[in-house]
Formats: sequence, structure tokens, C-alpha cells
Amino acid sequence: MNFELPEEMTVASVNALSKKLQNVLNELDQKELILEGSKVKDIDAAGIQVLLSAYKSLAAKNKSIKLKTPSSELEQALKNSGADAIF
Repeated sequence: MNFELPEEMTVASVNALSKKLQNVLNELDQKELILEGSKVKDIDAAGIQVLLSAYKSLAAKNKSIKLKTPSSELEQALKNSGADAIF
């Protein structure tokens, strides 16, 4: 299943993203969730936390998460946080 990440993943917008992503995780009947990250332009620690939370939720269900075509902003944020090792 694919899920498109929004342009903004900051503390100001993360609540809505978290709810949408949680609904997807709850309904996921496949073994893998693919996050499409090409549109992400603004991401902070709150956005990274949502991604890590999704990763943990899926790992607990023996499912995986992959990041597809991350934007340069998303790649840099993951690298700066150390989360690039996961995604």
C-alpha cells in the first residue's frame, strides 16, 4: 500500500498527519507500507517522530515500511536525526 506524505510535516501540521497515518496503519492488510516522500518540503523533529512511530507500529505487527523517492529536505532531516538508518 502507498501513502503520500504531505508537503509540510512540522509540529503545526503533525496531528492531522498522525491521525491519517494511524488510520492507514490500522487498516493495512499488506505486509508493507510504502511512503511516497517526494512532496515533502518542510519537516522537523515532530514529523520525524510520526515516521518513527509508524515504523514501530508496523514492526510490532511483523510488517515493514519503506520510503520511496524522498525529497532532498526529507533525506536531510532523516540524516540529521539519525533515522536514515531505518528508512
